[in-house]
Amino acid sequence: MLLCALSVSLLLVLPVQAQSDEEEKSVEFFGGYGRVTTGDRCCVGSAHGFHLGIGYTPIRFLLLGADFSHAEGTGQAYVRHFHVGPQVRIPVKSLRPFGRVLAGVTDHRSNCQLGTDLVPITYRESSFGFGGGLDLQVHSRVYLRAFSFDRIRMEDEWDLRASFGVVLLMF
Repeated sequence: MLLCALSVSLLLVLPVQAQSDEEEKSVEFFGGYGRVTTGDRCCVGSAHGFHLGIGYTPIRFLLLGADFSHAEGTGQAYVRHFHVGPQVRIPVKSLRPFGRVLAGVTDHRSNCQLGTDLVPITYRESSFGFGGGLDLQVHSRVYLRAFSFDRIRMEDEWDLRASFGVVLLMF
């Protein structure tokens, strides 16, 4: 919620100005749809939700960012990821392929079958991951994130997060 409130504040407060080619520093916001496939302790499944991110670009090819995703599965099951880390980009005309390394926290709630009962199990663990994707420029300040895939590891299991959405450059 805090990340969402901060992002909306930035959207309302910061003017959207044209960015010259010489200007390299910027703040950007990402928002979009996310799908998580998880192989957690007692069940394997998919969940759908949102993926938000905010980042600062000190130089053209490097973004220092934070992201949050929340995806809900069946029943009361959910998966949440909060991560920070660097993202390296290789801008080629209107394309921005990127790769990133993530570190943070993952929160799972699963409905596990124990005998004939469904038992909710919740756990939170530190996690790390890596991933990449592709942004397509549609305006000087707007990119479409065509796809992003992240492989996130906690203790002895992996999550796969896929997302797409819109990237806005703030200044």
